[in-house]
Amino acid sequence: MLSSSLFYSGGGQRARQVLAGYRWEQIKIPLLFVHHQDDGCGATPYRDAARLGARYPLVTVHGGKPPESTPCEPFSNHGFFGKEAETVDAIAAWMLGKPYPKEIR
Repeated sequence: MLSSSLFYSGGGQRARQVLAGYRWEQIKIPLLFVHHQDDGCGATPYRDAARLGARYPLVTVHGGKPPESTPCEPFSNHGFFGKEAETVDAIAAWMLGKPYPKEIR
C-alpha cells in the first residue's frame, strides 16, 4: 500500500523521478495506491497516482479540514487531514480483502 507516494524529488525544473520512473510490472504482489486528489505537494502529484490507478487499485480522497501545515506536511491534504479515519478504514478493508471505497468524500 502506497499513500501520498513520492513520485518526484525536488521541484520545478530540477525535479527528478523517484517512483514516477519505477517499473511497476516488477511487483508481483497486490498493490494499493491511496492519494488525495488535491495534494498540493509538488513531489506527490495526484496525476501520477491517477495514471497508475488504471492498472492498480486506487483510493482517491477528497476534502478534509483546512490545512494547518505546508502542502508537504501531514496537516494538509498530503496527510489526508480531516479524512484520516476514513482513509485508514479503506486501507484496512483492502488489506483484509473486504469491499473498500474507491472514493472518500
